[in-house]
Amino acid sequence: MNSKINKKILTIAVAVAMIIATMPVTIFASDSVISAEKIETLAGENLNSSSLRSVESDLNSLQQVGIAEDMVSEINVTSKSNEFTIDFGTTQDVITMEQNTSDSISYTVREGSKVDHCEYLSDGSFVLDGYKVQVETVSENIAGNPIVLSRAGYRSSKSLSPMSGHSASDYKTLLASGSQNIALGKALDKLTAGALWGVLTTMAMPYSLLGHVARAASTAKNIYDVIKAAHPSSTAISCYYKTFIAGSMDYQYRTKVYSLKNNKGAYAPQNTYEHFVVI
Repeated sequence: MNSKINKKILTIAVAVAMIIATMPVTIFASDSVISAEKIETLAGENLNSSSLRSVESDLNSLQQVGIAEDMVSEINVTSKSNEFTIDFGTTQDVITMEQNTSDSISYTVREGSKVDHCEYLSDGSFVLDGYKVQVETVSENIAGNPIVLSRAGYRSSKSLSPMSGHSASDYKTLLASGSQNIALGKALDKLTAGALWGVLTTMAMPYSLLGHVARAASTAKNIYDVIKAAHPSSTAISCYYKTFIAGSMDYQYRTKVYSLKNNKGAYAPQNTYEHFVVI
């Protein structure tokens, strides 16, 4: 492979990991398309063409903000809206799309008596119940100069396990590291798991990359449970992340989400993986 292309591949994930918090919501776009058959299976009924188009449109909007169809366990089609159930294990969140415009994508998350209004703005920021979540980069160390390629220049596959042919110990070369503080605007015990997932996808971490992975919902729930149990009244969390590489196209993201600011309190660790291919 050409050495220049190798260099670009080597730095893609660094760029992605470091700029997730500032990229527009289209960073979460997905090429996958859910079939009408799967929609009707999730809905438990045959749908007319108008209802199918409406559900497909809502699913596309959700995919753009990191909630892909593989996270949806049930669809309820009503005369007023489409409701998408996300199974987080011990809890189930019901998401209802509100609008998708050039300026924002907004939706509501219901979890029992809890209700969160979530909105992604075109500048990549996240608004929770009217409060613009504050993401502060505390430290950032990049090995080399990241090169940002267009989405048309590459594709990637994501996983919660090392890619085929690799083990976790193969990812040895450190490319980047950093930490962030995130002001939520409300206490953790008042937050739905679905809303926390929205917060995670705006941070400089790879969770937005995992929307299509079947275990993504359980990953979000584990993080939510750990940090909420430790400090339920906390209104700010933090994260620490490192990016490692194996070869030239396989990346490992090591992250910890903390229940308090400045990487303090209880934390939930998670390794995620990505393989890049030039197209």
